[in-house]
Amino acid sequence: MTMQWQKLRLKLSFDLNDMTPANRDKCMHSSRKWYLKIEGLYRDFIEKDALKKGYQLSQDYGMRLTIKDPTGKAPIYNEVAQQLTYLNFIHHDVYVKNQVHVTSALEDDNEKTEI
Repeated sequence: MTMQWQKLRLKLSFDLNDMTPANRDKCMHSSRKWYLKIEGLYRDFIEKDALKKGYQLSQDYGMRLTIKDPTGKAPIYNEVAQQLTYLNFIHHDVYVKNQVHVTSALEDDNEKTEI
């Protein structure tokens, strides 16, 4: 039997500044703990097969999380990395290098100008 796995891509994005004042008061105090729960869902056939044959279902996954501080005032990047290390999560910083290369041909003498 051949099984093909599909990659599931889910993008969730939200800006805490868009919260209403009531929700901000309710959810954003310092004693509030935030968490993300990921739970694998399987098809009925494979769940029954796992029960019958006695094996544990599992699925590898990866997650990309970006946290931004538009004001640049909070040391969130250092603290998040320290907590991930402390809690034994495998994590890596992702560095992005943007380059723009524009080339145009001048009609007068067909020279190329690079910016």
